[in-house]
Order: sequence, then C-alpha cells, then structure tokens
Amino acid sequence: MFNNNEIAACYWLKHENMKALNKGFIKNILSETEYQKANRLKNEPQRIYIISRIFLRLLLSHHFNYPPQRWRFKSLEKGKPILDMPELDEPLYFNISHCNHYCAIILSQKSPVGIDTEKINRDFPIDTILPRLSSDERSHISSCNPEEKHVDFFRIWTLKESFLKLIGQGLYYPLNKFSIGLDPILLSLCEESQNQLLYLEESNSFLDQVVFHQKILPTNQIISTAIVIDNPMIEPKMTWKEAKLIEDQLCV
Repeated sequence: MFNNNEIAACYWLKHENMKALNKGFIKNILSETEYQKANRLKNEPQRIYIISRIFLRLLLSHHFNYPPQRWRFKSLEKGKPILDMPELDEPLYFNISHCNHYCAIILSQKSPVGIDTEKINRDFPIDTILPRLSSDERSHISSCNPEEKHVDFFRIWTLKESFLKLIGQGLYYPLNKFSIGLDPILLSLCEESQNQLLYLEESNSFLDQVVFHQKILPTNQIISTAIVIDNPMIEPKMTWKEAKLIEDQLCV
C-alpha cells in the first residue's frame, strides 16, 4: 500500500448535499452493532455516523483484500477505535474525525495515528478556551494579529487533538501538559510528561518520535494528523486525497 518512505495516507470526504445512501446497502455493509447504533440516532447525527462508518469500511477495502462487511473493530480503554483483525499478516492503523460536513480518515501500516478536522470559525470565542492551553500556546495566540489569531488557534487545536487521538487518551490527557509550536510544527512535553513515558496500548509500545502534518482546504477546513516514526533521519511522506461516495461507490 505504501512506498518505503510513505508513512500514511489521509483521505477526506465532503458529504454536504450528498444523496442519501440506499437503505439496503447500509444494512448490508454495517455490522449489526453499527446498524443498531445508527437506528438509535436521529437526523444529522445518524447521517454523519452512517457515512463515516461506510467511508471507513470502503476505504479499508479499497486498499486491502477484504470485503467491507468483514472489517471488525473494537475500542481501547478510553474509547479509541482500532481494528479487531488478528488474522491480518501486518498491523494496520487508522483514525477518523468528522466536523462541518467533512469526514477525514488516516491509514498507516507503520504505526499508530491520530487525526482531527475542524472548520476555521472566526466567530468562535477562543478566549474561553485559551486558559486550557499551554503557556507557550497562549502567548503565541495572544501575539497574533487579528487576521491570524483564529487560524493559528484552530491549527494548534487540531494538532493537539490529533496527538491526543494518536496516544488514545482523548481529552483525558490534560491539554496544558504538552505544547504545539507552529512553522515548523513541533511537540514539546512539559517536564512532568517527559518523565512519564507515554504507553501506546494500540501497538504495545512506548511513544517515540512524533511527526505532524497539516492541510488547510480551500473551504477553510483544517485536517491535522499525528504519526509515530522510528527514524527521524528519514523524511516522512504522506498522501492526501479527496474521496467521494457516488451511488454507493467510493471514488478516490
């Protein structure tokens, strides 16, 4: 699936105004657990859940020789979804995020991954969130000019979320225990965190080097990813592709 120095592939799907999927197709492709959960949801949450699960299953099958119905999933202790496929010859990692009519998925055979996507909302009251960030991040955002302030806030926020999803902690891990710098994107752990090796339950290993990637779409949707790398001397590459669901078919 990947070239030697390609560590991951990131796909995004814009599902605004997308035609409704065939109900028979939905029932056929989702697991019974997913189908029952979808039935408990209503309106837009139901639509987003169904599209994201089908997108994930079709994307996995696009790259690997398994029918979309056969993919099995489970969750780690704090909720991170992972594959439950011990019969696979090689490990396969994924992560998923959705916001503002966008669903984004990252795949990797190299290491655990995390992804987050958000819309740059210039009306968002970022001052209510700043106290939760690190002192370096607060200083950076406070020093931005008005045109850059919201952009950099959402850049930092999505990068932090991608890191938290990478390590499988979500918002259980305090946001001020680590800091994200921009241009270049760098991760800094506070002294307390540096003394505590972060264990990655997903790969049964400890956190090593982390590399971040970020893309801002023309619609001002940001997609940020975090990936563990074992050789910082090699320039890691990642593929970015837009996907579409057309008449129950995934086009990438």
